[in-house]
Amino acid sequence: MTQKRKFPPTPERCYEDPEDTRRVWALIATTVRDDSCPGHGGGYRHLKFHLVSVVDTYDPDRRKIRNTLEDETNDLVIHSQGDKLAPDELYAYGIRYERPYAVDLHRLTRMQQFLATVEKKLEREARELGRAQDYAS
Repeated sequence: MTQKRKFPPTPERCYEDPEDTRRVWALIATTVRDDSCPGHGGGYRHLKFHLVSVVDTYDPDRRKIRNTLEDETNDLVIHSQGDKLAPDELYAYGIRYERPYAVDLHRLTRMQQFLATVEKKLEREARELGRAQDYAS
């Protein structure tokens, strides 16, 4: 039986971090663009956020980004979809794992539990506050 973990999980300290270092979650934004269908209105613009662990204060010498490979937050992406004709209007969003490095039964179970918890909390918020009107919301 797996032990119930705190949600969201606390970022783990990196082995290179000094003893007093605290880590926090951060989102790194990346964009994906495809204009391979000129003249047909095809192509897309996607915005993705990757959840990463960083030290809690900005120091250019200590800005190490880290996620434990076995952690349920590793490979987690908050993604959106957009159209090349309206790149500022993102029309869909979701949370998923992309290209996980290695998955065994233990990690798979933790990933499933993490996504199920996120979905449950999003549904509860939608009932209480209404659906998000856009990707940023």
